Amino acid sequence: MTPENNRDDATIVSPETSGDATIVSHGSGDATVVSGITPGLPDGDATVVGQALQTVDLSQLRPEVTLNLMLHNPYALADARSENYLLCELKGAFRGQKLVRPPVHLSVVLDKSGSMEGKPLEYVKEACRQLVDKLGPVDTLSIITFAESVDVLLAQSPVTKKEALKAQLDLIRPRGTTNLYGGMVAGANQLATVKAPTHLSRVILLTDGEANEGVTEYSEIIGKARRIRQDGCSISSVGVGIEYNEELMRGIAKNTIGNYYYVDAVSEIPRVFETELSTMFEVVAKNVRLSVNLPKGARLDKFYGREVSAENGASVVELPDIVAGDPQNLLLKLAFDSHPPARFRILQTDLSFEYLGQTSRSTMSADSVVQFTTDRQRILDSINAKVESVMRVKDVVAEISRAKQLLAQDAGTATVIIDRAKTVLMQAGREGDATLVANAADLLASGEVEKADKTLGATSWELDE
Repeated sequence: MTPENNRDDATIVSPETSGDATIVSHGSGDATVVSGITPGLPDGDATVVGQALQTVDLSQLRPEVTLNLMLHNPYALADARSENYLLCELKGAFRGQKLVRPPVHLSVVLDKSGSMEGKPLEYVKEACRQLVDKLGPVDTLSIITFAESVDVLLAQSPVTKKEALKAQLDLIRPRGTTNLYGGMVAGANQLATVKAPTHLSRVILLTDGEANEGVTEYSEIIGKARRIRQDGCSISSVGVGIEYNEELMRGIAKNTIGNYYYVDAVSEIPRVFETELSTMFEVVAKNVRLSVNLPKGARLDKFYGREVSAENGASVVELPDIVAGDPQNLLLKLAFDSHPPARFRILQTDLSFEYLGQTSRSTMSADSVVQFTTDRQRILDSINAKVESVMRVKDVVAEISRAKQLLAQDAGTATVIIDRAKTVLMQAGREGDATLVANAADLLASGEVEKADKTLGATSWELDE
């Protein structure tokens, strides 16, 4: 297995004289993974063959994690208080031939209240059928449904007799109200029965309405979600239509380090489930934590989009899985007390994680150094354009939040803000997000305020993450 606290695998590849630092870690050692990852075939009552747990040396797959630290400016004004921004970019990749994937424990928790009747429920069933086809006997699956009560349609079990499993979906009948809390807890409880540290454990929680049965208070639901996360499970939430509680669904995902999806057209539900599972299959590293240590005279003023906790004098954030081809941009705002003209280490970061299929942790460390100077022109000439772009995108999140608050009572001002946000996103090269913002403006213009609100919320989530 990979050595505990594996700093030796992390290599600094950028010169110490620059304002940036790039650290690369390469996975090695035994890992428990799934081999034979061709999609499951129709099997009737036969057990699927071709997928099996296997112990491999990760050096064959060459999984790689890169931590890149970029300062908005490697220079700061001496003998004065100042601010700076630090961009932490996390990337994951497989440099070898990837013929394996992580094993998965998955619980699908479905709203079957009366409002799901008809096409919404049919598309949900189709999405579940597609999940079954892509999982195998090395994975486990449970299916929970909730209305006024909670039913365990399928207890957590290996995905073997697929056609019989799919037939269970036909038993779902819509009725009643929405006990979202009960469904969420039941899904987590199912995963607890098969807890395995080498597997990825996740709940997919889908609803089209408000939590109006059982526990309904936001604080209680989020508190329980946090405890679920402490047990090693994440929750990805899927909101359908315009009636669900966006704040609650985003809060569940945020506090469990899961994903959040807004589904306008119910025909998109299978695609969302496919995206979620595909993302899990591409995980390079899990249980990711970033620790930030600052010396006297430096402070962490803000960590955008993340909840920070204090541990042994450090600021610590828990981060989503590192997924191949899906970089994470983490932006920190720093504040400095007056420093004399000289070079100072203003921050040390420690990134720790577990490579797929492993339980031992790898750790990467990097420093950021600022040159405090009285040369104001040098400061003006040293701005990092990439960090500047990310800063503008993060500002858009606040602007979108302001626009959402104005949608109902001042559509004109909201539209101006949305158009401005679209321009910034286009300039930052985020055409997809710019298109979503433009769609929100079109919805608002046509009087579809609720859809505009949900579209802006989904865009804000993407930008914040």
